[in-house]
Amino acid sequence: MRARQDGFSLIEVLVAIIVIGFVALSVAPMFMIASRSNKSAAHVGQCSALAMERMEILRRTNSGSLAVGGSLTTNTAGYVDTTQADFVVRWRITAAVDPAAGKQIDVRSISLHPSMGPDKQVTFSSLRVP
Repeated sequence: MRARQDGFSLIEVLVAIIVIGFVALSVAPMFMIASRSNKSAAHVGQCSALAMERMEILRRTNSGSLAVGGSLTTNTAGYVDTTQADFVVRWRITAAVDPAAGKQIDVRSISLHPSMGPDKQVTFSSLRVP
């Protein structure tokens, strides 16, 4: 009579490998979605940083030196920054109704990265009082 041997049979090992393979295949798409989501969030973060950087530059500028003009929807010479490959930063300066109120500064940064879905954008506004 043979003594019982400990361990797994070849069939048990093959079944375990197949089950692990199915689990790995079902989890793989979640990793792809998470990776894409993280990349998209990074672009929004970079949009925010670029818009805030431009806002800080404009707020440091003397109020009298800020020329009224620009657009948040179209590129206007002197009111757009396209130095970053996947981003456009636009700003608009408008005079307040009350001259003592100063100027309204609006800055919009847009991510143009094609694989990130629709354009991601961030807009900041500030009132500059002389």
